Amino acid sequence: MEKKFINGQVYKEIDFEEVVSSHNDKGDILYHIFYGDVDWHRDGNLQKALCIFMKYNNKISFQTPANVLLTDLLIVEEAISRLKARNMEFK
Repeated sequence: MEKKFINGQVYKEIDFEEVVSSHNDKGDILYHIFYGDVDWHRDGNLQKALCIFMKYNNKISFQTPANVLLTDLLIVEEAISRLKARNMEFK
């Protein structure tokens, strides 16, 4: 997967889910739910993370925060659960 640069931080995507936002009629606004490594470039502080981005017209927006609508919360939570089930290491 690709590396995403946001405010000098690097997000290395391992997996993702996308779900359609109810905010539009065309179905071209999506929640892009990212699972991967987050590297703050400090002392090897590499962490696994889930991040939610918005995707407009097939382009992920890294500049604006994802505002999850309450009507969409359940579908976003379900997507997060699928990502966790596929990727989380349980010890």
